[in-house]
Amino acid sequence: MKDPIYYAIGDVHGRLDHLEKMIEFIEADAKYWNGRPVIYFLGDIVDRGTRSRECLELVHQTLEKHEGSRLHLGNHDDWFLGAVRSQGLGRDVYDWEQNGGTMTAHSFYPELKMKDALVAIGANYPHLIRMIASAYPITSHGRIVFCHAGVDRFAPIDEQDKDVLTWIRRPFLEIANATDHVVVHGHTIFENGPIVTDNRISLDTGCFRTNRLSAVRLDPKRRTMDFIVTSDSGRMVEVDEAHPRLLQRAFGTALDRLDEIFDNWTDAR
Repeated sequence: MKDPIYYAIGDVHGRLDHLEKMIEFIEADAKYWNGRPVIYFLGDIVDRGTRSRECLELVHQTLEKHEGSRLHLGNHDDWFLGAVRSQGLGRDVYDWEQNGGTMTAHSFYPELKMKDALVAIGANYPHLIRMIASAYPITSHGRIVFCHAGVDRFAPIDEQDKDVLTWIRRPFLEIANATDHVVVHGHTIFENGPIVTDNRISLDTGCFRTNRLSAVRLDPKRRTMDFIVTSDSGRMVEVDEAHPRLLQRAFGTALDRLDEIFDNWTDAR
């Protein structure tokens, strides 16, 4: 079997056009480097964009196609899951609707009222609901970890709380040092990203409003880290490698820590 090349994709939010092109690029890219793609979705597949159902289906197909690939739970995915499981009666359904959930329901059943749509989704799309329910809160490869929002820097990596992993912003984004794990995450939009600091790689570039979907490629065999970004010219979606924005905070950046990352690389945990 070919050696794995790992790709992590930031928040999708219903943008099927960009997700399709990103996955096409990744599959061709891994073939070019004579590897096999392992794709980590960092969550928030649904809401805000108009084609959440199709995005979920594409993620499901990708997980089945590429061994080792994982969906990581995003707060919007978790909101959606709760709304479906409660059949529209959960206390958080209104908040979900007001944050893009209505568009997700309409991507499944545009003609139905919200409660009826959620009941129908649960009945007719059990494979997608199971996929979200079994999504990973966090994945660790030694000194680098993958999750949706970030981590509690004061708690061990293997003792992280799900709400932190799916919702945190401050103080995670503000703590600077070069001794913590490098965290690859989405959730917080950096329109001019991807952003690389000393201890985090921020991949949410707000695709639903910026037409830019970002990913990072980690190749343990070649010991390289590179970035991939989609762009939308108005006529077509294009994908290519891109330079990240480096945020210097007196400790260098994660790009200076590649030896540490790859020297300590482990199988997914």
